[in-house]
Amino acid sequence: MKLSPFTLVYQPAREARVLSSRRAATGVQGVGRVSELDARPEAVRELAPDLAGALNSFDPNLARTLIASTYAHESAAPDDPVEEKLWRVVTDMRRAEKVVTVAVWDLDARVGGLGRLVNALNEAQPVFTFFDLQAPLPAGLVISSEGFAEWARKRLEKRVSKSQREGFTDNFMFDDFNKFARVVHKQVGTDYLVGITRHMVAWTQGESVYWNYFTASDRRVILTSAYNLREYAALAGRPFEAAVAGLVVAEILAALNRRLGYHEENRGCLFDFNQERDTVIESIRQARIEPQCLDLIDEKYRDAAAALTDVLRNYSPPQPDEVPTEKSAKKKAGQDDEYWLAQLTKLSKKTK
Repeated sequence: MKLSPFTLVYQPAREARVLSSRRAATGVQGVGRVSELDARPEAVRELAPDLAGALNSFDPNLARTLIASTYAHESAAPDDPVEEKLWRVVTDMRRAEKVVTVAVWDLDARVGGLGRLVNALNEAQPVFTFFDLQAPLPAGLVISSEGFAEWARKRLEKRVSKSQREGFTDNFMFDDFNKFARVVHKQVGTDYLVGITRHMVAWTQGESVYWNYFTASDRRVILTSAYNLREYAALAGRPFEAAVAGLVVAEILAALNRRLGYHEENRGCLFDFNQERDTVIESIRQARIEPQCLDLIDEKYRDAAAALTDVLRNYSPPQPDEVPTEKSAKKKAGQDDEYWLAQLTKLSKKTK
C-alpha cells in the first residue's frame, strides 16, 4: 500500500527494542526490519549527505521518526524510494524559518481520506506541516455511558446526581488519554499531537468533571471529538474529513495565539463555542474565520490560517470513478511515455 510521505508510523520504544533483540538473536535481517532501526540514519547519511544534514536541523526525535516511517513506507511499497519521500517532507518543512509541525492521530473515528486532506493543507501554505500519524491505541481508555457515572463517583469521591447521569453519553477521558499521548508526542517529535476520537470528550479539573465537549487540551496535546460529526458534515454538505480538519485547525490556531478564543455567539466561524452541538453544522458549512477572530491571530500565522480555511471550504474527495486503478495508472504512464517520445522525435527532426 502506497502511503503519503506525510504519514508517520509510531512504534513504542520498548516494543521496538524487544523486537530488535529478538530478531538479532534469530539472525533475521532485511530492509525495513526493526533490527535495523539504528542503522537507518547512517544509511541515509551515506545515501544522501545533504538530506542527512537537513534532517539534523529538526528535532532529533522527529528526524528519527521521519526516517523510520519512510522505511516503513518502503516495506509496504518497495517502488517508493526513501530519499525522494524524505526530501519531499524536508522541503515542506523548510519553506519558512519556523514551521509548526502537527501530528493528527485518528484514534477510532475512521476518518477516511485524512492523508489526502493532510497533503492539501500542506500544499496550501508554508507555515504548518501536518502529518497523518499511525499508532496503536491502548485498550481501556474509553469510558462509555454505562460506566461513566460510576467512574466519576469513584474518581471524584462524591455522588453523581441523576440529572448528570442522564446527561452522560459516550465519552473519551482526556485525563487518561493525555498520560499515554505525552509519551507518543515526545517520541514522535512534532510540535503538537492531536487525537481524533469518535466519542465526546470528558475531562476533570480539581473536583469538577466536564463532559460532552468537542475538545480538551493540555499544553501541546489535544483531543478532539468527531461524535456525530459525520452526520453534521452530511447536513452541511461537506466531506467528513474536512469537518474534522476544521476542529483540528481551530485548536492549533487557538493554542498558538493567546488572544484567540471561542466566542459564545455562533456565527458560522471556526471559533464558535457551539454549546448545542448541532450548531457546529453552520461552522462546518462556512469553514471560515470571521474578521474579528482573524485579527486576533498573530501576523505570522494569519495568511496561513486564511489559506487553511480555503482548503476546508473547497476540498472535495475524489469520486469513485476518479480514483486511479493500477491498470489505469499504467495506461496513463504509457500514454505519457508515448507523448514525450513523440516530442523528442519532433525535436530531433527540427535539430537535423
